[in-house]
Amino acid sequence: MAEAEKGIKLTKTIVDKLEHIPGKTQTFYRDNDLKGFALRVTSGGVKSFIIETRINGKVKRVTLGKYGNLTVEEARKQAKSLLGSVARGDDPIAEKKPKKFMP
Repeated sequence: MAEAEKGIKLTKTIVDKLEHIPGKTQTFYRDNDLKGFALRVTSGGVKSFIIETRINGKVKRVTLGKYGNLTVEEARKQAKSLLGSVARGDDPIAEKKPKKFMP
């Protein structure tokens, strides 16, 4: 499926039709309008919106939520906000991890 590699405009109609590619554990469909915004489809058929970016040379992914709990528009809005914070130098992964207790 070529869409998984080249990117597409994620809309409700498109997301409803997208499926997991056999032979992979996860299939990513990257949005061509908002760089870093994507849909992940697992081998079990679960669809989740994510952002994907590089921080200090490493690929980082943050799950925004499952399709159905979030609309495409809501996920896109969250993605814009998080990607904006990454552009300002924040690391959304580090912010989600609980702080370790230091005695």
